[in-house]
Amino acid sequence: MYLSVIDGPAGSGKTTKLRKLAEDKSLENHILVAQQMTAEALKRTVRRLVSRGAKDLFIDECPKSLLDEIVEIVVDLPGSSNITLHAVVETAPPDTSSRIVFDEFFSYQDERPTIREAGVQALARLVPVALQDSGQSRTVGRFLLGLYNGSEFPFTLTDLRSLDAGLFDDCLAVLRLDNVPELEVHEYLPKGQMIFNQLREYWA
Repeated sequence: MYLSVIDGPAGSGKTTKLRKLAEDKSLENHILVAQQMTAEALKRTVRRLVSRGAKDLFIDECPKSLLDEIVEIVVDLPGSSNITLHAVVETAPPDTSSRIVFDEFFSYQDERPTIREAGVQALARLVPVALQDSGQSRTVGRFLLGLYNGSEFPFTLTDLRSLDAGLFDDCLAVLRLDNVPELEVHEYLPKGQMIFNQLREYWA
């Protein structure tokens, strides 16, 4: 048996080449499309064609693993030495998932200095608000304590809806800063432990 494999990237004309080969032998209506048949149906059809004396077999869009099985079948059939199997091998798309993960990781690492600067500045603006006595002060104070120790000071995120736009944005910036923490949230501030002890007294 002679195996003629046509492979290449999507859109490279593999199927067109196969059809041309089939047309040259007036067998353009005898091309088997693997994606339109079950594996077992394709194998049965190949056996039937060979048993009827076919010398050229044409299979389009055939997975490599299935093609290997068909080759084994044909080789074991009588008269296989006179058979040519023409096949377009379906190329699996490249796995880009790992590259995407690494790209996202390095992109985030590039952004990290900006995230850190914005987060520390936002934290410095939030602390004076949290140490005042207002409805927004309580929300900001409880938010900061939640970042400091979430199990001891649980915070309901929907409470952020009560904040004005500027404070809300500052809370998001601090939350993003703390997403991959380099330090505990209080350690970004001078005398941070003392400040958070005050917040505990005010809002715990």
